[in-house]
Amino acid sequence: MKTALFKYVCAIGLLFSATQIRAQVMWEKYEGNPVIGAAAFNGIIGSFDQTFAFIPFVMEDHGLLRVWYVGLRDNFSVGEGISLDGIRWYLLKDNPVIAPGPPGSFDATGLRGPCVIKDMEGYKMYYYSSSGGRLKIGLATSADGNTWTKHPGNPVLDVGSPEAWDDEGVWAPMVIYDHNTYRMWFQGFGGEFASIGYATSSNGVQWTKYGDNPVLPHGDISDFDYYTAGEPRICIARGRHHLFYTGTSSVFKNEIGYAHSMDGINWMKYGNNPILKVGPMTWDNVNVAAPTVVFRDKKFYMWYSGLGTSGSWQIGYATSDIEKKFEQQAEKTEIDANPLPSKFQILENYPNPFNPSTRLRVGIPEPGKIRIDVYDVVGKLVSVLADETVEQGWHDLDWNGRTTSGVEAASGIYFARVEFIAQGKAAVSAVHKMSLMK
Repeated sequence: MKTALFKYVCAIGLLFSATQIRAQVMWEKYEGNPVIGAAAFNGIIGSFDQTFAFIPFVMEDHGLLRVWYVGLRDNFSVGEGISLDGIRWYLLKDNPVIAPGPPGSFDATGLRGPCVIKDMEGYKMYYYSSSGGRLKIGLATSADGNTWTKHPGNPVLDVGSPEAWDDEGVWAPMVIYDHNTYRMWFQGFGGEFASIGYATSSNGVQWTKYGDNPVLPHGDISDFDYYTAGEPRICIARGRHHLFYTGTSSVFKNEIGYAHSMDGINWMKYGNNPILKVGPMTWDNVNVAAPTVVFRDKKFYMWYSGLGTSGSWQIGYATSDIEKKFEQQAEKTEIDANPLPSKFQILENYPNPFNPSTRLRVGIPEPGKIRIDVYDVVGKLVSVLADETVEQGWHDLDWNGRTTSGVEAASGIYFARVEFIAQGKAAVSAVHKMSLMK
């Protein structure tokens, strides 16, 4: 079995809050999903979202939740709905609110990926469409968020120069209006891989791309985001940027990942991505993608696109509680402010309960030998996770829920026994309980 033990090298200033980060990676899907279905599945004929209802963007506005989402019948258009609880949506009778332009226009092939912001002038919607064979980003404005006027100079964000990381397409804009500055994160494509870039603007129309793009690159071949890290959606809560994005793996499966940042430029991906996987239900058991997240009432709420065996994209709903469980755990799991631990310790594994994998963090005060064994409730050795010499520091260890022979372990309680021996000193050990739930 492949051992995943590596030195925890980040300075303590980059350590994330256990309360916030853990809340972002534990999601519960709504059992009544999808909350916005393609019209054909509801017995409605002739609607703009006849075949697909997907790529939602949700914002709070005047005490209501408003969603703009993409529908497909003959082409891609954007419709709107309102809700009090995020589950029961009232879709506008006059949908779509913005449709493709005439032949020869920038967005004649359809509009996708809406992102809506409010500024001093009213509402701005950023979206993408195909122009000249490449996806580019356009803009529409509105006084009320219902009646939209497309910017005459579209597109407002174009592809990069030849050989650039985004020379084949830019799309999926995420814009935040922040202290008179417009900040955009977008998906860029260079012909094989897609990553996330960053740009700024003083007026929301003329944009300057960040000089060191992409700010969130695609992953390695074994990662869930090997081909694509894209469709970014950012929620700023408690002083931190929380990024939810679509990853495409080497087998072309889409699932949702998470990263966090203090400035929106330097990102740290969650080590156990993806955080939202395809489901067992037929409506989202093929792909999940294009999330949008709102933070309110000390909780995070996600709406996402799901594709099932029916072949239709529809919109689902999931929640994550930042207070109830993780703040209690954070109080018990304090990490020494010194990035080099002064004593041997094993911290709470995360997630716990878990399925299929979990991570332990071990503090090693000086160089020595470490051994980590996993036992079941009757004391039988299940797996040897580490047996090697390590340096002083914080070390992370992943257990993938399998035995030493590679067989998936059964649901139940397991115990991780960590033993550490420094040169010339007696061995010290600790035991930690873990719950595997399938």
